[in-house]
Amino acid sequence: MFALLNRLSVRNRIWGIVLIFIGSTVLGGALDVVLLRETLHQEKESAIRQVVDSGYGVLAHYLKLEQDGSLSRDAAQTAAMATIKGMRYNGDDYFWLNDDKTPPRMIMHPIVPAFDGQSLVEPRFNSATGLRSGTDGPFVATDGRKNILQAFAEVVAQTGDGYVTYLWPRTLPGGAYSEEKFPKLSYVKKLPAWGWIIGSGIYIDDIDAAVKARAGQNLLLLLGTSAVLLLLASLIARSITRPLQTTMGAMRGIASGKAGFEQRVAAAGPDEISELASNFNDMLDHIQARDQALLKHQERLEEEVSSRTASLRETNLKLDAELRERKLAEQAVLDSEERFRGIASVAQDAIIMMDAVANISFWNPAAEQIFGYRREEAVGRDLHALIAPQRFHADFRRGYLHFAQTGQGSAVGRAMELIAVRQDGSEFPIELSLSAIWLHGAWSSVGIVRDISERKRSEKELQENLERVQGLNQQLEAAQNQLLQSEKMASIGQLAAGVAHEINNPIGFVSSNLGTLEEYADDLLAIVEAYGKADHLLDAQPELRADIESLKARADLAFLSKDLHCLLRESHDGIERVKKIVQDLKDFSRIDNMDWAMANLEQGLDSTLNIVWNEIKYKADIVKEYGGIPLVECLGSQMNQVFMNLLVNAAQAIDGHGTITIRTGVADERVWIEIADTGKGIPLEVQKRIFDPFFTTKPVGQGTGLGLSLAYSIVQKHHGTLEVASEPGRGSSFRLEIPRRQPARQEAVAQAESVPA
Repeated sequence: MFALLNRLSVRNRIWGIVLIFIGSTVLGGALDVVLLRETLHQEKESAIRQVVDSGYGVLAHYLKLEQDGSLSRDAAQTAAMATIKGMRYNGDDYFWLNDDKTPPRMIMHPIVPAFDGQSLVEPRFNSATGLRSGTDGPFVATDGRKNILQAFAEVVAQTGDGYVTYLWPRTLPGGAYSEEKFPKLSYVKKLPAWGWIIGSGIYIDDIDAAVKARAGQNLLLLLGTSAVLLLLASLIARSITRPLQTTMGAMRGIASGKAGFEQRVAAAGPDEISELASNFNDMLDHIQARDQALLKHQERLEEEVSSRTASLRETNLKLDAELRERKLAEQAVLDSEERFRGIASVAQDAIIMMDAVANISFWNPAAEQIFGYRREEAVGRDLHALIAPQRFHADFRRGYLHFAQTGQGSAVGRAMELIAVRQDGSEFPIELSLSAIWLHGAWSSVGIVRDISERKRSEKELQENLERVQGLNQQLEAAQNQLLQSEKMASIGQLAAGVAHEINNPIGFVSSNLGTLEEYADDLLAIVEAYGKADHLLDAQPELRADIESLKARADLAFLSKDLHCLLRESHDGIERVKKIVQDLKDFSRIDNMDWAMANLEQGLDSTLNIVWNEIKYKADIVKEYGGIPLVECLGSQMNQVFMNLLVNAAQAIDGHGTITIRTGVADERVWIEIADTGKGIPLEVQKRIFDPFFTTKPVGQGTGLGLSLAYSIVQKHHGTLEVASEPGRGSSFRLEIPRRQPARQEAVAQAESVPA
């Protein structure tokens, strides 16, 4: 195809482009006409479907009234038929109703009442030309003699709605019909509950008229465009081919020898043809300049050959002198090698020399002793394959390849520690110092290797000792901080117990005085009430009676009598609350019992809750699920400290407001206590460290990281366990278990009981 195009002239190519454009315009016009017909038909379908859907909505409305019991079926159908009969759109267009029986009957025709109740089987009604069930897909053509009511019934039988095209006369003014029939599109939809089909139609003969008009417009446009394009193509072809013919004539004259390189082509204007002629002229200028340069270059070459011949004679004389000097230098090198071998033979470190491909060229006695290979076994072999571990071979070869090319590398000029392999396969550490030597036109290397196994063992022992000391220091620091925390809590407990003791005395006499005051108030109120019964005796002294009544009113004696008892009762309640708080402080601190003793842990939980209630009440609700655990041998104040740390941590883990659940129970000879919260939970990587001293996830200044560590230590002291179960986003649960009696004390009690009285 391209070969055919290449054989065409420029003029013919331009005409070809014009013809392709005209053909494309013709094809576009044809597609436009086809798409116009399809678009107009779809618009008609959409319009008639929306109209029929509105009528269908009226039928559905009356069907709902029937189903709701508002109307009987006959009343609903009569009202629906009357409404549909009166509906119009576009001026005179209407709806009709027919049924789905066999044969179908016209239920209501608003224009021709004579059709009502008829099957319309006359030949003039056999004019259906196309059917389509549903709203998508192609129309199925008929022979043009299908009954239109039968066609309506068939399309709704499959999908409940569809389209039918047929021929139907137009309605003339006055209600008459035209003799000529026109194509019409109807959309029908079935109401299954009544067996009715509602439909309406729209004439589509205007589609053909619009398509013909568009086709005429496209034809006129095509003719005008083609005429203009042909005229422009002729002018463009003429402007291109004439300058090209002039240029080609000049080229043929130069090629045939009839014209010399002095000939030039006229180039005027900014177009591509002028640019081609200008480039052709430039090419001729370059050819003339090249010929002149070649002549000058030939002359310089002859002069250069003469000069080089004289230079070669002088070079040969210098090479003879250098050859004598090199022989003297080689002898000096041999003497130097002898001295080097003498020094290397008595050195304590291995001295190894490698050539440019990493083969061993020198191997001293110390190398034999360190690596186990005799000189005869080592010389000539690849150093890396001989003494380097297999896993490092690739890295060593890459590094030595770079060294052989540049004389540089990471190991050159400095000491570095590596791993080597002895003849028996054992690995050991070495220290390597590498130097580069330019020898025989290539880079060689000399390495000094020292066995540092003993030094590494000493360093390892020192490091292990250092790590043990650091671990002991950390343990000592953690123990010291836990001891400080315990002493701090003990001091707080002593302070709380002292405050409770000091409060107890004034609270005692305030409580006693309140009781006495209540008795005095009752006596006074009884006397006042008795005086009130004698008020009638003052009728003879109205002034005195008025003064007494004024005093009663001013004091509001009736309210005072009731409120006084309320005030005393509230004061009693307040005193009792203070007593409870004081008792909780004493129970929490257990200053009166700092030794191992049997304690009620559930009571300790309640006391601790009262102490930390101010931290919890705004963050969580407390749910207690106590199992009634028995008395437990423990250090009560320290267990209260564990409870306090767990409860405060649970409250702080809750964002907003949540729930803290406290459960207790007994399992064999051990009691367990579980404190669960609905907070944000603890990630798995954090759970592994939460009992470590000084570990905290709180911001700086808000936590020491000792709370859970101290709690864990206290539980371990009680021969118990403290475990956590948590899921991020769903909360955490801490469960501690301790034995009812401590093992050592339990054995002591058993031995005491076994001694006979």
